[in-house]
Amino acid sequence: MSVSLPFYDLSQKLILLVEPNESIRRKVYAAFHQANLRLLTVATGVEALDVIHGLVIPTLAMVEINLPDMNGSELASTLAHRYHIPLILTAYHAEPSTVAELLDHSAEDFVYKPFDERELLARAIRLLTRPLYRSANADSYALGLKQLPNSHNNNRKARKAFLRRNTSMIRLDPAISIA
Repeated sequence: MSVSLPFYDLSQKLILLVEPNESIRRKVYAAFHQANLRLLTVATGVEALDVIHGLVIPTLAMVEINLPDMNGSELASTLAHRYHIPLILTAYHAEPSTVAELLDHSAEDFVYKPFDERELLARAIRLLTRPLYRSANADSYALGLKQLPNSHNNNRKARKAFLRRNTSMIRLDPAISIA
């Protein structure tokens, strides 16, 4: 399967997959590789945190919530709130109330297993290419991203993490300071 994305260059975006099942990791890796997307796979939450502590901040993370070494919901919360990484969460079994809570607090999307890796790929591409934020200043427009979200304006660390993940996508308005 070849994915053609004429308006978006996603080849430099790094996607992190946290999945304990090796066969799922291989299938997802093959689908993302065929679509020319960079995917880093790890089996545990500790490995995911090691990657991030090694200063590799992914643009998107896909996390199984039932990890063998830690609570995937806690990992998701850490990735979303501390590192500002958009998330797709996966699980074989999850209560609807748990899914709703995860979507309300940390996840952008949730996919029940078993899933088709092409569906996961499509969901990832949708998140990577959607217009994230809107403002009235047309001069700052780049791929639907016009300015930092208000929650990031007063938080220097969040601003820097946001900009690091999206540098190739945005042209900043000169009135926005990142210092």
